[in-house]
Amino acid sequence: MTKTILIPTDFTVRSLQVLSEVLSNAPFIRHKIILLYGEQPSDSITEMLFFRKEKVIRDKYKPEFTEALEMIKNRFESRIESLVVDMISQNSRSALVEYLNNQGVAEIFVHGNLKLKTPGNAFDFTQNLKYCNIPVTSVTLEQHSFAFSEISGNFSFAYN
Repeated sequence: MTKTILIPTDFTVRSLQVLSEVLSNAPFIRHKIILLYGEQPSDSITEMLFFRKEKVIRDKYKPEFTEALEMIKNRFESRIESLVVDMISQNSRSALVEYLNNQGVAEIFVHGNLKLKTPGNAFDFTQNLKYCNIPVTSVTLEQHSFAFSEISGNFSFAYN
């Protein structure tokens, strides 16, 4: 059985905590995972002409985010059919609904204690999720800073 899920991200390691929790609690389901980020393109005509969402996404990756994402992919390899980091560039209900329907998203998981960071032209689209007619599950986790650690092949969150 395969299920398409969406998790909002702001390219922080903390935003991946939801993904790890979801995969930990669904041992017999393979997932098509979409990590979605929201950012409006610049108003500059030159920048709009050369706008590529792949470049915007690639520029947002930080070494700790990349490392944490790789650890999750390795740890839950049997539960991940595909994992895509994507971007939506319009902060509107209709654009979000259309995106979710086109991707076949069955469920959305949000971090119950985390507000997405929205520097520059970024935006938090999570307030529009309630209008999408797709189940939204809030995953409430402890509010501590954390880091990933891998000791003798075991994967865990280390809370500070």
